[in-house]
Amino acid sequence: MKKRCKWLYEFSTEVLARLPGSPEDPFGGVAVDINALGWAMAAVSSRAFRTRGPTQPAAMLPLIDMANHTFSPNAEVLPLEGGGGAVGLFARRAITEGEPLLLSYGQLSNDFLFMDYGFIVEDNPYDSVQLRFDVNLLQVRASARRAVGSGLL
Repeated sequence: MKKRCKWLYEFSTEVLARLPGSPEDPFGGVAVDINALGWAMAAVSSRAFRTRGPTQPAAMLPLIDMANHTFSPNAEVLPLEGGGGAVGLFARRAITEGEPLLLSYGQLSNDFLFMDYGFIVEDNPYDSVQLRFDVNLLQVRASARRAVGSGLL
């Protein structure tokens, strides 16, 4: 989250702010601020799909958000034969009329799902939390426990 916010701020102040009226201006003189850029990024990222795994770049698939996410999908997005970057939506099993198409957006944590797609999965098996510990604080804690145990405090 911090990285995205920092990038949005720096891009809007260092690039977008100098565009209006310049020869490089793609917006015809209309000022595009950090808020507009943030909304545009949200609209784009929610329609981007990682067809080749979570560490690879996402592909723009504008209707992909019509299929809901699950870790037990009945359909999948796969590259088409012949390359060129084209993909297709394929059923993994027979799908009955009226049954929703369910895709796996990937083995992604809730922070990733929320930031890119706007939802979280309850009891997500791929969720993780990073904890940072200051070694000095742990040593102080250990020293305090020894002091309490010995009756010095």
